[in-house]
Order: sequence, then structure tokens, then C-alpha cells
Amino acid sequence: MFTIPDARLQALSRASRDQFIDRLMDRLRCDFPATAGDLGSDELHRRVDQAIERAAGFQLLSQQQAGRYINLAAVYGWEFDRDPALSWMRAILTDTILPRPEERLDRLMETCLHRQRTEEHNRLLHRQLGWAPAMAAGTTAPPDHRGLPLAEADQAARAHHGHQIVGAVAMPCPGAGTGEDKLMEIVVTGDDDAGLDGIDLMIVRGDGQVLTGKTGPTGRYRFTGLPPGNYKLCLPALDADAWGVKTIRALPDTASRGTGKATWTTAPDPAPQDDKRHLIVPGECIGKIAEYYGFFPRTIWDHPANADLKHRRHDNMYVLFEGDVVAIPAKRMKLESVAAGDQVIVQRRGVPEHLRIRFLDHMRRPRAGVPYFLSVATDSGIPVPDVLGETDAGGFVDQPIAPSAIHATIILQPGPMEEVHEFDIGYVDPIDTVSGWLARLNNLGYGCGIAAEEDGILIDAVKAFQRKWGLAETGIMDEPTRGRLLQAHGS
Repeated sequence: MFTIPDARLQALSRASRDQFIDRLMDRLRCDFPATAGDLGSDELHRRVDQAIERAAGFQLLSQQQAGRYINLAAVYGWEFDRDPALSWMRAILTDTILPRPEERLDRLMETCLHRQRTEEHNRLLHRQLGWAPAMAAGTTAPPDHRGLPLAEADQAARAHHGHQIVGAVAMPCPGAGTGEDKLMEIVVTGDDDAGLDGIDLMIVRGDGQVLTGKTGPTGRYRFTGLPPGNYKLCLPALDADAWGVKTIRALPDTASRGTGKATWTTAPDPAPQDDKRHLIVPGECIGKIAEYYGFFPRTIWDHPANADLKHRRHDNMYVLFEGDVVAIPAKRMKLESVAAGDQVIVQRRGVPEHLRIRFLDHMRRPRAGVPYFLSVATDSGIPVPDVLGETDAGGFVDQPIAPSAIHATIILQPGPMEEVHEFDIGYVDPIDTVSGWLARLNNLGYGCGIAAEEDGILIDAVKAFQRKWGLAETGIMDEPTRGRLLQAHGS
């Protein structure tokens, strides 16, 4: 038997690694000149070598995986995985709900490309309106400013680099399925049929072993390498009332064939499910905390432990007060029957929410048919496509938004005569608080600032409102006036 000494193996490994690094350096100088063009050979070699080591820390060991990882470094920075502003990237690379490192890398690339498409959509929309806004923190420059578009660079890495381990002197034997294995595609949408990102999935086979996954930006996930047969589908982070199977259809035979071999694991021990208490902070409502805890909003709001809060807040789950305490019921698990070779459409109930804001003219008539621009920010920082539209017949801007939305900018009549309106979402207090009815009077155009109750400006504003609605002009925010104000404001 021929034996290669360890020292010789190490030398061969180092030579193989250096050759691979040299190929990467050539490609980086060509594809990403802004990143690599000004670096000397020694410095670029050092950075690529370090990036390969960091990729290995995420179990990305093959030349193809390392090449794809370095493409991300060329666009987002050599140490993107340590950048606090890009913590979402590291979170994907370490998300064990996606069981295989290659799968996590695929998800990260898919998410980056989705974000870039959204950012480019917004840039084009801004240019269409004649704007040149500053880029948001954590976004990437337009692809033509950074070299080869990331999607093309990723395709090139897949084509030019194989599955050989970086520095290895032999090829690994790839795993394979049985040839009869199938896939199962899960699509999770909201009530508007738009795909939902980041929904945890689990399928269970007869012996209790499980596979886990998570939807991507389009709401899709594919379980592959499944033997033909029946399984149970669970969305473990969601309460039973928060989701349901909408449709199931068999995939065409050619599309249903799975590749690779599924790695089944023992089901995790179920977490204790007890009622919780959530203390409301400014900007929160039932819709927002229901998304966070994985519930359909009415399941929380109609929970018997919330009956007193429901009464105090006039059965309006979208207007709560700082310090309110909301009972969160114990989560209930649900299992649905599915089969290998199926496409399963799942609907997440209660998502999205709707932003509904009405604009009136100086005569308090609806401003119908007015062009508007809408930009929404979320607490997650995920970029959201900006929207152009027109107010409806009632003067409303009515658009679906994520429950995590925290701010909206609406620009009426974009252009030289544009009106800019800024809204902090969820910050209107209940009608029976001074801050609550002050905010509503201001929103309706009865300017009273942040005046105290005894301020003459406030009294005049209340009288003007009472006069408009045929109420006794007392200048006091009594119960009939509060009720009419709530009706006029819409919430």
C-alpha cells in the first residue's frame, strides 16, 4: 500500500488552497474592481484566505461554497458576518432551522438578492419622481457601482467551482437519494396571497422523526429527498388559529422529484405553554404583538383574561395605552396531513395589516383621486417596496402593510407642490386619555398642539369641533364629544 507522509499531504493541501485563492483573486479583480482593484496581491491574498476561514466557521467548506461566500464579502464588506449593521446576514448563516450549511447559504443569497431588488425598485421610483434620496443604512450600492451584479457572480461561482473541499487533494463522494425520492413544496401567504418570509416549518413522519425548514422571501420552501408517502405538517411558531391549509395539489411528476437525501432528526421537546403577560410600550397594538407571538389577533383580543382591557379600550385592539397589560394565551400546536410530491398552500391569518389614512380638504371634503407616494419602515429594518397610488373616492390611502410597520411617509401630489405627511404607526392613544383626544383633534385639523386641558387654545378647538358636529359648545371633552370625535377620526 502506498502511503503519503503527513508533511507531504499538508504541502499538497496548502498548494491546492493557494491555487484556489489565486483563481478567486483573478475573478475578484475582474468582477469586483471597486473591492479588489486597489489591493496589492499580498493583501488581497490575505483577505481571501481569511474569508475562506470565516466561511469554514459556518461549515461552508467546498470551493463552490467559499466562492459564493466571498462574492457576498465583495459586495457587503470583507467582514460582513461581523458587521452589527448586517446582523441579519449572520443570523441566516447560523439559523439551525435550516439544517444544512448549503441551504443556509442559499437562503442568505436569496435574501440578499430580494433586498437588492427592493432597493433598486425604490431607487427607480425615486428617479421617476425626480428625487435622489440618500441610501438607507445597511443597503448596498447599485450593482453598476460595485461591479458584477451579485446574481451573476453567484451563478459564475456555481459554474466555475466544484464541490471539492478547499485545500483537499481528493473529491468527496456526494450523497444521493434513492431515485424515487420526492420533494414537497410549502408556500405560506398572508390574507392578501403575498408570500411570507421567515415562517418556521416542520414535517413529521410516522416514527416521530422530523425535518425543519423556513420560508424565504417569496414564502416558499422545499423539503427534498422524501420517500413517497404521507407526513404531518406543522408551523411550530404559530398558534393553531393563526394558520390553515388553503389548497393542496400534486406537483407534476418531473417537478416532484427530490434531490439529495433528507436528514431526519429527533423532534425537539415541546416548550412549556403557559399564559404570558405583555406590557404595552408606545407604538404597540394587538396586531403587532400577535405577529410577534404567532397568534391570530382576535385570539389574543378575545381571550377571557383580556375582557376588562377590551372594555376599557372600547373594543379597539389597535389603540392601546402605554402600561396596558395584555394576556397572551398558551399556544396550541396543529398538524395537517400532507404527502411527498405535493405543493401545499398555507395561509397565515391576520397578516398583513392595513394602513388606512383619510385626507380631507379645507371644507372637510374627501380628497379623492390625489396621486400619492407611500414609503413604510418596519422595526426589523427589512426594506419595503415604495408605492405610487391615488386616494380612493373617500379620500383614503389604503395599503397593506406588515404588522411590524413603525413609520409611514405619505407624499401627496409628488412634485413641486408636494405635501409631505409623516406618521408614527400605533402612537395614537385611547380616546379617553388627554393625549388621545388631543392627537385626534390635531389630525382632524383642529390645531391645539400639545395644550393642557385648561389652555384656551384647546377650549377653542373643542368648541369648533362641537360646532361642526351640532354638539353643545361647552369646550369640555365630555362623553358625547368623545364619542363623536372617535367616529369622526375613524379610530
